[in-house]
Amino acid sequence: MSRKVFPGCLLWVGLLLSLTQCDRSPPEPVATASAKPREKRCTVPTPAEAPSAVPPGPDPRCPADPTHPPAVPISKLRFPEAPRAPVVQAETMLTEEHRNRGLMYRRELAEDRGMLFVFEDSQPRSFWMHNTCLPLDMLFVAEDGYITGILENVPTMNDDGRSIPCKAKFVVEVNAGFCRKHGIKAGQKLKIEGLALAAPRGLLGNGGLAQPTPAARGWRGLRPGALWKRWACAAHAR
Repeated sequence: MSRKVFPGCLLWVGLLLSLTQCDRSPPEPVATASAKPREKRCTVPTPAEAPSAVPPGPDPRCPADPTHPPAVPISKLRFPEAPRAPVVQAETMLTEEHRNRGLMYRRELAEDRGMLFVFEDSQPRSFWMHNTCLPLDMLFVAEDGYITGILENVPTMNDDGRSIPCKAKFVVEVNAGFCRKHGIKAGQKLKIEGLALAAPRGLLGNGGLAQPTPAARGWRGLRPGALWKRWACAAHAR
């Protein structure tokens, strides 16, 4: 025996089916092969083999210091991605006068000591060893703390310019062999603590003294328009 279906029943069935579709979210987009690859950074890879050794300092030709080392702030440099995660206490050279002097005339440098050169902008840097009596490793560092390249075992008392073809906001000098000993390589990140400068997020460690951005300060420091927009979005979310 066949059953007769009334039009009213069909209407209710259709209504129920449409209601079940309301709570369904649209499918999430699927990544396709056409996505752009991540842009490669300028990096001079650290060679697998260490460069030729250099005589230890101080160089016997080291001249006497005509003045004395300037009093400068000390920054703490951390290398969290290196196997030994070393920490260096670095004299911080913020002015052109101090940067020009650098480590000249020094006859000793403790194992965990170094020098941090801070520049106003990012561009390729060239360094020399004029009147520098200790062999050094030079690390060239981008604005976000990315180590773009390292010159190892740079010899003393040499006026040849030394550089890498990548932009650098910072340059770090440590004792020759320090990077190889502690596993510091190009492509790793450097964190700076105690540097009183505005810097990209992630560069300064927890102890950094960089001026906080409005986002870091939360509600304080926002312009009235931005403050109203944040309040409106929060009210809508509730």
